[in-house]
Amino acid sequence: MTGTYGLGLEINKHYFEISIFVNRYWNWFKTDENYDALWREKWRLIVYEITKILGGDYVLYFPDNAFELSAYLPCNFYFPKDIEKHYNTEIKDLDQFVYFISEKYSKPLALAEADKIFVEKYENNECPFVVDKFEDLDKTLKI
Repeated sequence: MTGTYGLGLEINKHYFEISIFVNRYWNWFKTDENYDALWREKWRLIVYEITKILGGDYVLYFPDNAFELSAYLPCNFYFPKDIEKHYNTEIKDLDQFVYFISEKYSKPLALAEADKIFVEKYENNECPFVVDKFEDLDKTLKI
């Protein structure tokens, strides 16, 4: 389902996928002087509220240009059975999935950590694996 402002939401029994039209993945990170921190924080607040309502407590960011990481997108498989079969491993929930990706791709970073290294990694065609637990989110923002 896609709604106003480019927000898309897909829900299944194992996870949900939120898509926000940001033009490119790198627009989500602090990449230059045109970066709009308030815009991202308001979107993070929306994502946080959706996540909380649906019973989650963190989100994963998958870049649109990093084939190595995007290969693990849950929507590329019938989650978790296809992932278990394809990668010959046991994946029962998203916590195990994060652990699996961190063993195969890279250790997950917090969003603030990813901001610090994003430009360098992006230029080397590497994108950080980000797990956002919303610890630094200002939950008093008005949307």
